[in-house]
Amino acid sequence: MCSELEYENQAFVEQLSNDGLTIMARGLGVEKVFLRFMRLYCDPQNLVLVVNTTNAEEGYFLEELHSGEQVQQLPTLITNEVNVKQREQLYLHGGVVFVSKRILVVDILSKRCPVDKVSGLLVYNAHRVVESSTVAFILRLYRQANKEGFIKAFTDTPELFSNGFCKFEHVMKSLYLKNAYLWPRFHATVGTSLSKHTADVVELRQQMTPNMTAIQIAVMDIMNVCLNELKSSVPSIDADVLTLDIALHKSFDHIIRMQLEPVWNQLSSKLRQLLVDLRKLKSLLYCLIQHDAVTFYYNLQTLSISNCNYQSPSSQSAWMFLDAANTLLVKAYERVYGKKTESLRNIKDVHLEGATPEENPKWHLLSVVLNEINTANKCGNTLIVVNDQKTCYQLKEYLCKGGSFLLQKQYERFFGSNNASLAKRRKLDSGGSKPTLKSETKATECFQEENEISEMDVVDLTFNSDGKVTDCTKFSSLLYPVIAIHCVNARSSAYYMSQVLTQLKPQFIIIYDADFQFVRQVENKIFVSIINEVGEKERNKSHRWDLNHLPLWPL
Repeated sequence: MCSELEYENQAFVEQLSNDGLTIMARGLGVEKVFLRFMRLYCDPQNLVLVVNTTNAEEGYFLEELHSGEQVQQLPTLITNEVNVKQREQLYLHGGVVFVSKRILVVDILSKRCPVDKVSGLLVYNAHRVVESSTVAFILRLYRQANKEGFIKAFTDTPELFSNGFCKFEHVMKSLYLKNAYLWPRFHATVGTSLSKHTADVVELRQQMTPNMTAIQIAVMDIMNVCLNELKSSVPSIDADVLTLDIALHKSFDHIIRMQLEPVWNQLSSKLRQLLVDLRKLKSLLYCLIQHDAVTFYYNLQTLSISNCNYQSPSSQSAWMFLDAANTLLVKAYERVYGKKTESLRNIKDVHLEGATPEENPKWHLLSVVLNEINTANKCGNTLIVVNDQKTCYQLKEYLCKGGSFLLQKQYERFFGSNNASLAKRRKLDSGGSKPTLKSETKATECFQEENEISEMDVVDLTFNSDGKVTDCTKFSSLLYPVIAIHCVNARSSAYYMSQVLTQLKPQFIIIYDADFQFVRQVENKIFVSIINEVGEKERNKSHRWDLNHLPLWPL
């Protein structure tokens, strides 16, 4: 069992002494506190029901209990495959029981579950408990039949409590709890615990190309026009919300939807189209920075052509007729084909010839960082963290086969392979810091600016249905250092990245896309791993998990 941090011990003691709702910031390890309570109640003399967990979360908790300190009785899992008589026996055996919400409701109403003998309930993902939810109904039945049992709730999604009217109060009422324990990252105990051992952080900022800058300015100008139109058409919307800064936020769509909900049926098709346009423009900004020039041009072309095909004027996007839209189309074209002088207001007239797509500037910066890592250390694993699976795939293709090969593949995928000038680019560039192709799985002469050879395996970390990292099992058999590319959004729960850090043991972490939750997990992992190493007589000098000097490279 890993050593607990000070704030985790304090959160455990507070929840143990007085029932309440523990709300932790993402990445601080609320699952570890929840796991400690499960270890505590793994005793036949107790009957503790665990509700509101997913199958993946149940698998994670069971695996941790199996691999950690030995408990008196392992938890029991009740699914639809367990018949009625077996469920009655499992309840009577005591201990910790994972049970689905629907089965538990049926068992309580049919008196199969001895509610009066239940020691308590552990509620995970408490932010999902609302008055109309099944968990709230279970808690109401439980509290009516058992006045003395405990209810302990946990969540690491504090932002959802700000949605709606009095959301936090309604959740607390549904949980039948009076105490709430808040653990943000800036909490004094959390800050003191994590500041004792920090990583060496190097922050790199990559400038966009001139065409990318022009596209970004054009898109933001178009968004400003759409916001002003929406502000003048719907006076009931809070004017402070309709700003460009807030419009770029992920929660903007939800905020607008909440404010327009009373009058949603009264909105014209033109206003609804404005909301759709804002969402599409935000996706264009994301694609501009995250993906390659060919993908961005194809997405923009698709939007333009679909807009021209609409027969109803109210369904057409009015921003397509702005001067900024023409700039957007011209610069997107130039990123793929070079300079274009005539206006491209009608994108269907473009002749797809002579493509010379520009690479994403973050790719070059990534190769520079990996080159520096290879120069500094030849035996350590490297973890690259990205936001989505598409970026994960593109980076793997770039590191294994080069930017030219990737752009050619994307071009042939979207526009066909009939272009003669693009076919000449099949041979990958050998100059600069661009990787060259050797095989499907080896990246050779990768990241070296002077054609030095460095063999590394580039792998994607994927998960099976049990939540285990499938590719980590082959790390020990590899003779070369591993570059693992992982998507932080591959699973919603925080402990998946913790599993990656534990099994991969990277010496270098490149945060390609910033993610606060992952940064907190790394901070947590650094401190816990250092504590676990204290007391060892001799440290393995070739250990890949050098936690005192763990570089983080946010791009």
